[in-house]
Amino acid sequence: MLPTQLGRHFWPEWSLVNGVRIDYLAPTIYVADILTVILTVIFFFNKNQKSKIKNQNYISKIKNIKQLIFVLLLIIFFYANQSLLSFLKTLKIIEIIIFVWLVKSYIRKNKKNFSHLITVLSLSMLFQSLLAIAQFINHGSLNGIFYFFGERNFTGTTPGIANATINGELILRPYGTFPHPNVLAAYLLICILIILNSKFPARPAGGEARNSKQIPMIKIKNTKLIFNIIIKQFNNLAIMVSSFALFLTLSRVTIVLWVGVMVLMLIRRERSRPFPCPASGGTMGGSRAAPTIIAVIILGVVACIIIFLFPRFSSLFSEDKESWQSRLSQSRVAIAMWRDHPWRGVGLNQYLPNLPKYQKVSSWKEYQPVHNTWLLILAEMGLFGFLLVSFLFLKFLIFNFVFLNKFQIIICILILSLFDHYFYTLQQGNLMIGLILGLL
Repeated sequence: MLPTQLGRHFWPEWSLVNGVRIDYLAPTIYVADILTVILTVIFFFNKNQKSKIKNQNYISKIKNIKQLIFVLLLIIFFYANQSLLSFLKTLKIIEIIIFVWLVKSYIRKNKKNFSHLITVLSLSMLFQSLLAIAQFINHGSLNGIFYFFGERNFTGTTPGIANATINGELILRPYGTFPHPNVLAAYLLICILIILNSKFPARPAGGEARNSKQIPMIKIKNTKLIFNIIIKQFNNLAIMVSSFALFLTLSRVTIVLWVGVMVLMLIRRERSRPFPCPASGGTMGGSRAAPTIIAVIILGVVACIIIFLFPRFSSLFSEDKESWQSRLSQSRVAIAMWRDHPWRGVGLNQYLPNLPKYQKVSSWKEYQPVHNTWLLILAEMGLFGFLLVSFLFLKFLIFNFVFLNKFQIIICILILSLFDHYFYTLQQGNLMIGLILGLL
C-alpha cells in the first residue's frame, strides 16, 4: 500500500491559501497511516515479541528508546507549537520515525522477512509498472477498481497534467497511483536498487552453498532452492518491466540515474568475471574479462533509449526554459524565507501560506513548494532543522560508505531531493524515506 494515495482529505479554512485549496496542506488520513497504527499496536502486544525482548539486553533497548524520545521532544519543542499545520506535520514526522523502527524491527526479527519484503516490492513494482504502461497506451487513467488503489481520474487534456513533447507530438506521462510521474519514477528506481542489491541464499540438498547456475534443474530436489530460483526470476522480470515503465515516465533526472547505476553495475560485473587462461583452459581470477553479450545488449538498449529521448532532454533549453526560471525563482523565495527566520524557519507546512508575502502569485498552479527538498527544509525548519536532517543523512552516508550497493541508494536519494520535494511533502515520499532508512 506504500505507493497508493487513497485517503480521506479534509478541507478546513486554514488549509486554504487565498481561497485556493492546497493538497499539501489538507489534513489527510491515508490507508497506509491506518496500517502503520495497526502494525505498531500488533508489535507491542505480540506475545512472541514480548518474550524476545525479555531475553535481550535491556540497556541497549533503553538507550534506543531514550534517543528516540529525545529526537521527538526536540521536534515537538521547536516546531509543533508554531501552528496547527506545523503540529500536523510534526505528527507525520513522528509517524515516519515509527515506520523506520517498524521496518528495522521486522527485518531483524527473522532473516526470511527480508526476502518476503523483496517479493512484496516486486509485486508492487510490477503492478505499478503495468498500470503505468496501460495509462500510457490509453492516454489517460483506467478508472474503475483502480480508484481504490489511489489512481486519480485524468486525461491528456486535464488542467495541470504532466505532458511531454517528443518530436512535436504531445505525450501523456503515466502516473500509476502516484500524484506525479516523477514520484512514480523515483519509486521504481529505489525498488530496482533494493532488489538488485538483495541476495537470495540458495542451498542445495547437500548442505553446502553453491552457485545455482552450476546446478542442473533435473538434479534439484530441494524445494526451497527451486522456490528461491523462481522468486529470483520473478524479481528480474519486475526489474525489466519497471525499467521500461520508468522510461515512459520521461523523468529526466531519474532516467540519468538509472543509466548511471546500470553502467556502474555492468563495470563491476565485468571486473569481477574471471579471465580465461589460454594455457590450461581454466580461468584467472581478478582480471577484467571481455564484455559479455548481455552487457552489449543492455548498453545497446540504453543507447537507443537515449537517442529516442534526446528531444526530451534538449527541451530543457527551449520549451522547458520557463520551468527552470520558475524553479530558480522558487529557490530565491526559499532563501529569502530562511534569511527572515534563520533559526526555526517559517514553520513546518508554512512555506505555501507565506508564499504570497514573497512572490506575486497569479495562478493556482504557482502554489508549489520549492523543487529542492533541502531548501524547503531550510525555509521551514531553519538552520536547526537543516543541520539535524543533514546530520542524519551524513551518518548514513559515512556508515554505508564501504558498502557500495547501499551507498548508491543514498546518493540517488540525495540527487533526486535536489530537483524535487516529494520526499518531504508527499505521503509516498515520506514512506519511501522511512523504508530506506529502516532497511539501512
